[in-house]
Amino acid sequence: MLKRIRVIQGGQGASKTFTILLKIIDQCILREDTSCTIFQYELTKMKRTVIRDFKKIMKETNNWVPSEWNGSSSTYTFSNGSYIEFVGLSDAEIGKGFRRDIVYFNEANKGILFESYQQVASRAKIVYIDFNPDREFWVHREVLIDENAEFIIINFTHNECLPQNEVDSILDYKKKGFINPDLENYDIPSNIKSEYWANKWRVYGLGLVGTLEGQIYKWQVIQSIPPEAELLSYGLDFGFNDPTVLVELYKYGSGYIINERLYKDKLDPEDLKREILALNLNSKITIRADGSRPELIKSIEKLKLSIEPVDKNQKNDRILLLSAENIQVTRSSTNVIREMSGYVWKKAPDGSNKDVPIEIDDHSMDAALYSADKVIIRIKKRSSSWGGSTTA
Repeated sequence: MLKRIRVIQGGQGASKTFTILLKIIDQCILREDTSCTIFQYELTKMKRTVIRDFKKIMKETNNWVPSEWNGSSSTYTFSNGSYIEFVGLSDAEIGKGFRRDIVYFNEANKGILFESYQQVASRAKIVYIDFNPDREFWVHREVLIDENAEFIIINFTHNECLPQNEVDSILDYKKKGFINPDLENYDIPSNIKSEYWANKWRVYGLGLVGTLEGQIYKWQVIQSIPPEAELLSYGLDFGFNDPTVLVELYKYGSGYIINERLYKDKLDPEDLKREILALNLNSKITIRADGSRPELIKSIEKLKLSIEPVDKNQKNDRILLLSAENIQVTRSSTNVIREMSGYVWKKAPDGSNKDVPIEIDDHSMDAALYSADKVIIRIKKRSSSWGGSTTA
């Protein structure tokens, strides 16, 4: 890997941490006065994971000198002036002002904020990032689009030293997830025996991006809206302390595309009108908005835009209908992607889904549901014509 930002996505047993640590140690030994900081979210966890691996590598390669390790600062200083320090990023202020030759974000999707990453990475010569891809996060949305970033996926098959019992355990995910795991195209809906184990195989077996357990929508990120996509409607969720959100809903192929246009808090009625006007919306396309705010709907009507209230009743049934559809989200819709990534069903005491969403940070999810109101009605009619008994 030759570019400045080096992203390593991998599954269980892929030896991501060992491989990156070996490279960093080599560079510190070969180049005098090389500065390196390795980050995780919590320093206490680092002592049980990446620091333990670092010490093991140093000892096995006969490079460990006990006097060069400072346990109180979690820093190893080589005889040539190079050093490697281990830092927790649970405090967002910690990373500010760091200037290093090398930085390494270990398990980057486990609590590290994009803002913290930016503060550090912008001042570093070389950046390493690794993670298990249990779901898409800021690396996929913000880092991989950087022309200075390169990306590889590794999994257990790339680690020749992995014990056979762990290999067997990983292969067992596939056997539990699929009816016939030996099919050439085994990962199709009709061959899935357990979505939980199928997802575990994708993430920890293959090193591919998975979905959060209990996640409501299955969706994909696309770069932009295809020219042939048809704009169906806008969805508008009102807020003040919470953000006001407006999204577009497009019909494309057999599914739908969601595109974020507005996501901003502290908008009073006059601010809202100015923001809506600035979007230059198509007056022939209807805005479907939260029906609990009739005064705001009337103020938008005065802008000569088509707007209709949406009844929020039976929200959960409507989500169930929409979640069965093929949904794509534009890459620029960062808030939609963030919310959709964490939009999950509440759990019953026995661990099953309750078909009721966790209503935290769901503002764009509500806007998307409003935009799809007429679509959901059509889905319901179609379901009823097939003899279904869906209520909405």
